[in-house]
Amino acid sequence: MVNIFQIAVERLVDVGFYNFLLPFILFTTLLYAVLTKTKVLGESPVIIGIISVSAGLLIFGLPVIVGVSIAQPLTAFLTQGAVFILVLVMAFLIGSFFYPNMMEKLGEIFKPPGPFTWLLWAVIAAAVGAGLFSIIGGSLKNVFSSLRVPSDLGALAGVLTVVFIIILIVAIAGGKEAK
Repeated sequence: MVNIFQIAVERLVDVGFYNFLLPFILFTTLLYAVLTKTKVLGESPVIIGIISVSAGLLIFGLPVIVGVSIAQPLTAFLTQGAVFILVLVMAFLIGSFFYPNMMEKLGEIFKPPGPFTWLLWAVIAAAVGAGLFSIIGGSLKNVFSSLRVPSDLGALAGVLTVVFIIILIVAIAGGKEAK
């Protein structure tokens, strides 16, 4: 018996939906949301949109430029993320049976400088350790190996780049109040 969903997914794979269009849509949307929230480039939606679409087009061409398919790691990441969100929703649903005012209770338990911050970093570290973010690592490894860059130098450059970007965003958006 023919499975219509399997045929639809195979057609989407053939067209390049998972390898090209889905990463473009996801990255553009996330970058637009981050730039709108932080107001790093101002409040003009046109400028933010142009920057987001331009960066999204770079991500759109990533599989061709790097020569690696990101369809399988991206779908694995999204599936694992959906399962994680489903588990959280079920936990909150079950917890709301025992604590009717769940949001007030969460506000008391998880204060910003408290243990929740360490728990969040532990969850992110576990996700990285489990390979949840393998999309970035696999493609960067292929780029550095094709350029014949030593892995420790590439890792150091990557970490310093990420730290620089975070410091830049914090420094630019630090004086502004998000509404």
